[in-house]
Amino acid sequence: MVGERHGGLGADTLPGMLRVAGIHGIFNLDRRRGPVEAADNLALAWGSALGRQVDVKVAYYADCLAAEAVQGAGTAYSPAEAQAQLSEWALALGAPAEVAQGRLTVPVRQIITWISRTYGLDHDLVERFVGQFLREVPAYLTDGGSARRAAQDRLAAVLREHRPRAVIAHSLGSVVAFETLCRFSEYEVDLFVTLGSPLGLPGVIFERLEPKGVRRPPGVRRWVDIADVGDIVAAPPRLGERFDVDIHMDARIGRFDFHRAKSYLAAEATRTEIAKLAAEA
Repeated sequence: MVGERHGGLGADTLPGMLRVAGIHGIFNLDRRRGPVEAADNLALAWGSALGRQVDVKVAYYADCLAAEAVQGAGTAYSPAEAQAQLSEWALALGAPAEVAQGRLTVPVRQIITWISRTYGLDHDLVERFVGQFLREVPAYLTDGGSARRAAQDRLAAVLREHRPRAVIAHSLGSVVAFETLCRFSEYEVDLFVTLGSPLGLPGVIFERLEPKGVRRPPGVRRWVDIADVGDIVAAPPRLGERFDVDIHMDARIGRFDFHRAKSYLAAEATRTEIAKLAAEA
C-alpha cells in the first residue's frame, strides 16, 4: 500500500527516536517518481529539517489530487466562483471590504495585487500560488470526489504502520490530517502540529470540513498551531477561535519563504515542540 514504507532515518525506528507522521501541502506533485518513492523523498527532507532525533514517515497524496483534476471534478472555476473564493480569502487576511468587492471582471486581479503589495510579495508569485491553491483545494474538497478519501487513506496507512506519537501537517495537509484523525478516531497522537494551516479559512475550507462542527479530533492530546505572520494561507492566522487548539505560535520564516514546508519544519517553534516530546519518557 502506498505510504507504508519508512522514511527519514530508515525502515526500523531506532531506540529513543520519536516517530513522526508528516503530511504535505500544495505544490508537491512529483511527476518523476512514483507515490512510494515520492513519499520517501519527502520523508528524507522533512527528517533533515526537523533534526536527527526523529523518524519521519510522510503521507504523500498529491497524485490523488492530480487524478481528480484530470477527471475535472471540482477544478473548473468560473470568474464568479474565483472572485467569491478570493473575496472571502482577502477579507480573512484583513483586506478592506472595497478590495474584495466590485465588478466580476476586476476583483481577481485587484485582490492578488492587494495581497502582493500588503505582504511585500512578488505579484507573479502570488498569482501562481493562488491559482494552484484554488485548483488543489477544490480537487480535495469536492463532494463525493475520490481524492478526499484516497488522501485520507494514505495518511491512515501511515498512522496504522508507523504508530507515530506526533503528526505534523502543512498547509492543505492540515485539512487532510484533521479530517483523517476525525474519521479514524481510533488513532491517538500525543502531538498534532499544524503549519501554515488554512483550516479556518471561511468560504473556501472551513464550512466544507467533514465532519462539521468538530473543534478537535478525538485522539489528539495536544494541538499546536504554528503560522508565519506573512503566510497568506494561514487566514485567519489563529485557529483557536474555531478549533480547540492548545497553543498558537508565531513563526518568522522569511518573506520569500512564507509558506514553504522546509522553512516551517526548521523553525525554532516547530523543532522545540518536537524536541520536548522526544525528551519525554
